[in-house]
Amino acid sequence: MPYAGSMRTSPAACSLAAALTLATTLASAQRPPNHKQPPLVLEKQQLGTAAFATVARARMSSGDCAGALDAFDAAINHSMDATLRRDRGLCHEQLGHPYPAIDDYRAYLTAKPDEPDSDGIRVRLAKLEESTSGKSSQGDDDDVPPAAPGGTQGATTGSASASATVKIGTDDAVNADGTSGTQPSSGSQGHDAMDYVEHDNDVMRSPLRRGKGFSFAPYFAEHKWFNSGASFGESDTWAECIGLQLRYSLGRIATVFLEGAYQHFNSNSSSTDSLQGTIQGLTSQVGLELRFPLDEDYDNEFIVAPGLGFDHIVATTTLASNVTTTAGAIIPRVRAGWRHMLDSNAAIDLSLDFGVGKFAQYDGDFPFGGNGSEVAMIAANAALVWGL
Repeated sequence: MPYAGSMRTSPAACSLAAALTLATTLASAQRPPNHKQPPLVLEKQQLGTAAFATVARARMSSGDCAGALDAFDAAINHSMDATLRRDRGLCHEQLGHPYPAIDDYRAYLTAKPDEPDSDGIRVRLAKLEESTSGKSSQGDDDDVPPAAPGGTQGATTGSASASATVKIGTDDAVNADGTSGTQPSSGSQGHDAMDYVEHDNDVMRSPLRRGKGFSFAPYFAEHKWFNSGASFGESDTWAECIGLQLRYSLGRIATVFLEGAYQHFNSNSSSTDSLQGTIQGLTSQVGLELRFPLDEDYDNEFIVAPGLGFDHIVATTTLASNVTTTAGAIIPRVRAGWRHMLDSNAAIDLSLDFGVGKFAQYDGDFPFGGNGSEVAMIAANAALVWGL
């Protein structure tokens, strides 16, 4: 039949069809039925605390302590792992941030007092406290637990088992055993250390509490002088004083101070003609203030201050003779009172002074008053104290 030739298939066409069929079969055999691409799912730990801790310690190991701080902050906000506080403290110390480093070291030692590296961290903490306040919590501070007997040096870092010897930069190291390598180069920090603003949240280091340092106090005082025959209500023997006190705290208990004030007596109201006039002058004192806390935060303190005072007075009569007399007296004094803290570096002081001495003219028996009569003084003081 004429169409029979058109029904034949050439050998080339048969080979091509066979090849296509074989490729399709093989592809179908390799692909499982109903295959779907699984979504990318990460555990919460990978996105949260562990990742932040890993990033922080990686940056710290590479010398980027400044860059590690944000990661440490994020990790600490979501974790109770005390070793994060230790490692962040090492970063703060390297960057020259003593107060945050002290906070982190204290937190670590409170949570992990018996860890192998705790002795080294205590050494670091003591050095920082010495450099900032001149005192160390080693052995005399309840904020830091004492070292465990037989403790050894070394460290582990949580589940990551990271060493407490952290490489800073290329060749430097920070060791938890209290020793340190050379300081990191400025280029390895990544940021200027001054970019971080320190927060002084250790209020106990105020010179008005347990710290060292200077302070000053403007004050007002009302003096009452008792001499032979004087009564409490006699206005001539009352004097008002306005002055300034300069202070330096030596530590948690003692402060040396120097004060001076203008003093004006209420002498114009005298009914005795011989005393008609004005009496005014200067009053001063140098002393040692001892403070004793009434609560654990030093918010209220009992203060005792023995001192040595000097009073200079100028008496001018308003009579026709118009006589002016100057005299002075060295008066040992004792002050006792109460201090209430208004802020970490501000307080109000209320106190009473008592002293006894003799006034004498400078061209006569000064400074000991010779045969003159003794006078006693009681003073009520109010001061606003500011720590520097």
